[in-house]
Amino acid sequence: MSTLISYREEVHSVCQLIGVLENDITKSISWALCNCPEFTRRIVKDLLGVDIGIEDVSIYFQKYDNEKGITDIEITDNHNFYLIIEAKLGWQLPFESQLRLYSEREDFRRNPAKKKAIVSMSECSEIYANSYLPLKEVNGIPILHLSWQRIYDIACESRADSRNAEKLLLEQLKEYLGGIMTMQAKD
Repeated sequence: MSTLISYREEVHSVCQLIGVLENDITKSISWALCNCPEFTRRIVKDLLGVDIGIEDVSIYFQKYDNEKGITDIEITDNHNFYLIIEAKLGWQLPFESQLRLYSEREDFRRNPAKKKAIVSMSECSEIYANSYLPLKEVNGIPILHLSWQRIYDIACESRADSRNAEKLLLEQLKEYLGGIMTMQAKD
């Protein structure tokens, strides 16, 4: 098999070709959510404790609102759940102002979903995030955290119940996240 080298680094995952910036990581995770139903189902279950049917789920990457900014990822079935995910690079967490802005988005507030949450997503562990997130809830919406390590673990857990093409994508995502997690400075 051939070896692909990009910017002096060997490429092991198609996700690496997208890049390693915040939006690049978010794109890769969004793609996996869209193409691996078991992965999406387990992410929602992990965050909200809700079992969902995957057929009516919509995933939005960088959804724009004139007054309330751009969200990184939104996932909803418009009935059972609605998640807004704010991604950060490395060991960063969102600012209180971002969380407040997202909680006020008209389409989020008016959506009839039974369970809603705003999710911080970064390399921070859940323990660290639970100590340092600026809010635990805003406007009645819980603020949760999802670490890249947890996403990696959920990708592992999802493989057994996924189809072959999905397993391949999950392996690519794991390879990518594994590389990113080891290159970030912990301070």
